Amino acid sequence: VQKIHSAADFDDTLKAAKDKLVVVEWAASKNEESKQIYPFLVELSRTCYDVIFLLVLEDESEKTREIFVREKIEELPHFSFYKGMEKVIN
Repeated sequence: VQKIHSAADFDDTLKAAKDKLVVVEWAASKNEESKQIYPFLVELSRTCYDVIFLLVLEDESEKTREIFVREKIEELPHFSFYKGMEKVIN
């Protein structure tokens, strides 16, 4: 699971993924549900080799909060699925 630290980091990762499925967990370090889901996400990432897993923490920095606003993420934890730089499931 790759941690994302800025919008540029997020965009570059989506671009590099090309047509691979990208699963993004939108979370917060102090959110209990996020803490409970993360180990499952790590386990899933170890078995799904053709999928890229990302973690964006809202409370990490102002840069990560900007991604939440841009992607219109309002509830945590939240999952989005991207393919070819397009959000396919929210």
